[in-house]
Amino acid sequence: MKKFTGTFLTMLVLMLMVSACSTPPSNPPPVSTSTAVQVPTDQAPTELAAVVTETRVALIFDDFSDPTSGWEEGEDAQGIFAYDNGSYHMTSTNADAYAWSNANLDYADVVLEVDIRFNNNLHQFAGVVCRMVDKDNYYVLEITSRGEFIIRKYQDGQWTNLVKRQMQSGYDILTGEGDVNRLTASCTGSQLTLAVNGETLAQVTTADEFSSGDVGMISGTFDDPGGDVSFDNFKVTAP
Repeated sequence: MKKFTGTFLTMLVLMLMVSACSTPPSNPPPVSTSTAVQVPTDQAPTELAAVVTETRVALIFDDFSDPTSGWEEGEDAQGIFAYDNGSYHMTSTNADAYAWSNANLDYADVVLEVDIRFNNNLHQFAGVVCRMVDKDNYYVLEITSRGEFIIRKYQDGQWTNLVKRQMQSGYDILTGEGDVNRLTASCTGSQLTLAVNGETLAQVTTADEFSSGDVGMISGTFDDPGGDVSFDNFKVTAP
């Protein structure tokens, strides 16, 4: 009788253990999951660019409120450079002349942004410089006070238009005296892209003559002297 009772109890315990192991807990622990998000390939380029912009890290940002932030000041044969009430001011003292100010840094692929204000109605240009190897070799992406845009290179002391100076087809470039235009220039791989106020105006594939170099701002005149441009909120990011 004791032997039967022991066997029965043993079987009962085993049945309870099996039941406990096979029954899920009433409150299971949370499971960590992750889902890959894929961007549709047919998504508009401007939307993709907006997403990328949100995650860029600024390599340089200068609102020119600090006059000791390191940009050139003074006067040379081409113009005057000065911090002026929270902006960077460049004037061109001669006709058919230009002047630039650089950051004394070295980058390969970058996106440059800057606010440009033409302070008078003279036909003049302003923009940014990327991959400046030296004073005779670099790329320039520019707009003019009349609503034109240009992409060109200065190589071995000679200008070559990559995108010839041409009038905008719409009204993206503001042309009123004192109007502010936000210029964005992407120098990525062999592609140079120019956008103004959020609208892409030109893109060109280069022979990749300059793979890296300095960055900066440039302004100049065409037929008449007296160019007057203010720059603000200069930013350089990795693409």
